[in-house]
Amino acid sequence: MAMLKKGAEKLLGVEAIMHTPFKENYELDLDGARKLVRHMIDNGIVEGNGCILVAGAVGEFMAMSPDERKQLAEVCLDEADGKVPMIINVADTNVNVIKELAHHAAEHGAYCVQLSPPYYTPLSDQELVDYYKDISDEISIGMMIYANYWASQVYFDNIIGELIQIENVVAFKWNHPDALVYHDVLIEYADKVAFMSNDSHRHGMWQYMIGMRGFCSQVAVYAPQVALREWEAIKARDWERLSELFKKWDVPFLKWNRSLKEAGITGPGGNTLKYASELLGLPAGPARPPHDYPCPEKQREEIRQMLVQNGAL
Repeated sequence: MAMLKKGAEKLLGVEAIMHTPFKENYELDLDGARKLVRHMIDNGIVEGNGCILVAGAVGEFMAMSPDERKQLAEVCLDEADGKVPMIINVADTNVNVIKELAHHAAEHGAYCVQLSPPYYTPLSDQELVDYYKDISDEISIGMMIYANYWASQVYFDNIIGELIQIENVVAFKWNHPDALVYHDVLIEYADKVAFMSNDSHRHGMWQYMIGMRGFCSQVAVYAPQVALREWEAIKARDWERLSELFKKWDVPFLKWNRSLKEAGITGPGGNTLKYASELLGLPAGPARPPHDYPCPEKQREEIRQMLVQNGAL
């Protein structure tokens, strides 16, 4: 059996997908960002149990300037102080900006960076491999490739073998619309790099039986104990318990999230974290335009009840 690449070993457990708190005037709330990181660490999102992603899509990176993203990364990395592996998203349409953000993340103590395919203009398979190799050659820390096929229209399965050969590629945030491909990739490559599940619909036992090392979680930001219960069940291979937890939180959350979209709230995901975080007294603020819509009262009460029923409120 192959060994995990160096730089992949600490990527496991709950990957908390952090939202970016803003003030009411839409300025960065850097003190709030510190509080969120401290809240997650104090409640168990630490090395061995998980990691934290900063400035991802849920973190509204696309609504921030490179300088704002650097400021956010700096305070989050400083607050984490090595207690948890920190992943900094460096995606952009400009390769020079990607390299600048990646160098900055490495200099300030990030464990790895996350990078999705360039968006807006599609690339061929060879162009994608060259793109990731170009960034890898520039950085000194690991890279997590984000398989966000719904946004990039890139499916990765036919080039994963080539991508894994790139020195600093140590992980995949994994998703694929074809369940067979989804699992075949894990069977083939999960002993080489870290795969983190980004598919709540397949948040069941099979993927962990064949090598998935953890899962992405929004609830881990505001109610880490809810996500960590699932991780404990996965570690114990207690599939009955995992099923119970999935039905108690994940299924209602997916339905709630769908009801928000039906109400016309179609943000990148940061909205949902912010609505729940506000109920728990955590830093949130509005999403940046055009996604700055308040949570309707009906959905606000629904998420409140879900938090109560799961022991988070």
